[in-house]
Amino acid sequence: MSLLRPQPASPPKLPQLALIGNPNSGKTALFNALTGLRAKTANYPGITVDVRKGAMQLLSLRVELIDLPGLYSLDSLTPEEKVAEAALRGTLAGQPELDAIVLVLDATNIERNLFLASEVLELNLPIVVALNLMDAADEAGISIDVARLEEALKCQIVPVSARTGKGMDELRRAIERLVDGHASVKTEPVGCDVARGCVGCQFAARYDWAEQIANIAIQTPETHGRKTTKIDQYLTQPAIGIIGFLLVMLSVFYLIFSLAGIPMALIEEGFAWISAASDALIQRVSRVPIAWRIGAFVIFFAAFSYALRSMQFKWERARIPIVIVGSGLVALLPLEDFRSLMVDGVIGGVGGVIVFLPQICILFFFISLLEDSGYLARAAFVMERVMRVVGLPG
Repeated sequence: MSLLRPQPASPPKLPQLALIGNPNSGKTALFNALTGLRAKTANYPGITVDVRKGAMQLLSLRVELIDLPGLYSLDSLTPEEKVAEAALRGTLAGQPELDAIVLVLDATNIERNLFLASEVLELNLPIVVALNLMDAADEAGISIDVARLEEALKCQIVPVSARTGKGMDELRRAIERLVDGHASVKTEPVGCDVARGCVGCQFAARYDWAEQIANIAIQTPETHGRKTTKIDQYLTQPAIGIIGFLLVMLSVFYLIFSLAGIPMALIEEGFAWISAASDALIQRVSRVPIAWRIGAFVIFFAAFSYALRSMQFKWERARIPIVIVGSGLVALLPLEDFRSLMVDGVIGGVGGVIVFLPQICILFFFISLLEDSGYLARAAFVMERVMRVVGLPG
């Protein structure tokens, strides 16, 4: 009789789907909605710095969804873009080759997103497009002809909103059809043979292709286009743009110091009161004889040990030395040194840090406001020449 035990069969490999798109296209929010996980989302380019994975249950099968870092092009420059490009091309260490791609397009800025789409569509992989942020596009009055967009991209497009959950069931069904092989795949959307010879021509051809599709499938309010174009002309003009950037930054810092004055004063007064109360309490304790203090320490330690045992803390052995040392210091340390440690060290140190919390919160509020308004992207464009001079392009 053989003594060898049969080895358990390895679980079947789940189909691998990549979620790819530009930064700030709502890609991570879509990943959370599809998988039920809670990956961190934020409105900063490059927030997804690792490859996040999550299982997604469809109607008849289960797939593994991979949230790749956001990127603008497959010509990667940053480490995040290199990770995403390697995963898409099947060269990322430890990552199986992809079975399909979910391409996320920002419905409020499709033309910019189409440059990446023109490259991803040429990877010879099954693709479904999730047209995200449709709620924001509707609010902005942007009308998208999904049928014409599907005809141009040669793949299925599903309008969705990860924030509201609209269209998520349709997207799951489209993904299932894609994985089952019921969706057709066509490549080479640009089709510019003349542009194959030089990199610059390829870029120009892709931009022209994106502009043509945007003109065919997207209608934006005329007033919206005129206003933003005129504003961009001023904000991105070399001289006026830099002056405007300096004025905006000065205004932000002036508002930060002005608005943070009252809460900072309240925090300082609060910690001053805590410091005075602690000092008075320690002065009262100083009148207690040291023998009584040692006795109180022993009683406290015994009660704390009993509480740990009754609550069945698995880490009580690690906590007991900390309690012994801490309580021993309280009982045996000279009162003047202990008072200085608590009042000047702990309370004063914590208060010295927390007093800047209002300024930090207000600063992040204004940064978020500038990011949502779209000004930071234009400010980065204006400051590119200045940063290039000091060796910090991009």
